[in-house]
Amino acid sequence: MAKGFRYLLIASVCALACSCASLPRRQSAAMSKAFYAEQDALKAGRIDLAAKYGEQAARLMPPPAKRQPIKPVESGGTRYVILPPAFNGTPALAIGSPAFTTLASADKPLQRQFSAEDKAFEKTTAETDKVVSAEAKAVEKAETQALFASHTFRGRVKFYGSLALLVAGLIALCIFFPAAVPVLVAICRALTGALSAVVSFMGAIIRRLIALWKKPGGTP
Repeated sequence: MAKGFRYLLIASVCALACSCASLPRRQSAAMSKAFYAEQDALKAGRIDLAAKYGEQAARLMPPPAKRQPIKPVESGGTRYVILPPAFNGTPALAIGSPAFTTLASADKPLQRQFSAEDKAFEKTTAETDKVVSAEAKAVEKAETQALFASHTFRGRVKFYGSLALLVAGLIALCIFFPAAVPVLVAICRALTGALSAVVSFMGAIIRRLIALWKKPGGTP
């Protein structure tokens, strides 16, 4: 029974992912924006912005099973900031330092630049919040549907009936409307670009559901 419940959880996730395909696309768009903003900030020598956008990108992508170890450079009790060769000889400023405060307060164009950057980052953060909130709601919905389908006869009938209707509808569409086949193929190709985001999104939900299944009382 426990094994069947696990299969039911996975099937429920697949059905949910098909019904809310727009969420992975939004996740992919938000993650791409944050990631490339981080890369552009690094190229511009803006480690402060790179760190901020990197945090937003990390919120949208679950951590890998094994993270790449990166250690700071320390020698003789001194910790160094290592920059690419392109920044050799470029003065470094730390946010909050007297030199940075003096420069920012005396340079009006820099003040406008910092203000514009703060607004752009706030917009990115708001977009990330929306995606993260939508993901949490999708996970909660998947958990509710899976538990409902596993604990009630009516839920099982509704769940498997929905899957059967979906498959039957696709088969009937291909048989009676052959012209729709190229359209379906084109749609599938259009969704290929978001495949990595879909896999990541489904993987996150599956891990959450499996964790729920392993909790005491989670097995029907």
